[in-house]
Amino acid sequence: TMRDIVERFFKEERTQKQGLLLSKGITVFWGVVCVAFSFSVGNISDSIIVSINKIGSLANGAILATFLLGILTKRATDQGTLVGILAGFFTNLYLWLNVPQVSWLWWNVIGCAVTFVVGYVVSLSFAPVAFDRIKNLVWSSSTESNFQCKRNWQLYYMVLVLYFFLMIAVMAMF
Repeated sequence: TMRDIVERFFKEERTQKQGLLLSKGITVFWGVVCVAFSFSVGNISDSIIVSINKIGSLANGAILATFLLGILTKRATDQGTLVGILAGFFTNLYLWLNVPQVSWLWWNVIGCAVTFVVGYVVSLSFAPVAFDRIKNLVWSSSTESNFQCKRNWQLYYMVLVLYFFLMIAVMAMF
């Protein structure tokens, strides 16, 4: 919070002592938020693992879609991506609160799809990012040549197949 929000958006001059005091205050604030939140999450699930995964699944799909928008498209903008993230998150929150038939396992997929589609469509309404700012950041068929290396994919496939059979053998022993 200190680095990403306070120092970025509130650029007043402060001494080290003031910065440390502010950091401690922010830490106390987030501690109070976490403790308060802990009292309300007990009813989410019978298992702490499922509870953590449900909470994470609200945003995991949106995070993946944000990465995909940045890597796979040349038209994604900050504004479009932000609107997409909010749409994906609130879609998952709506599903959690109003459509209990949809398992939380699907929220990742749904959130990813909603974020990607909404983010891309909204990005089309804004001016595109200058290509020279993103030319080495967006994946293309020539990306491999940018790294000046060749991969021996057959070797990777063979290792993956051997690993698969090793896992089957280990599971069969139990």
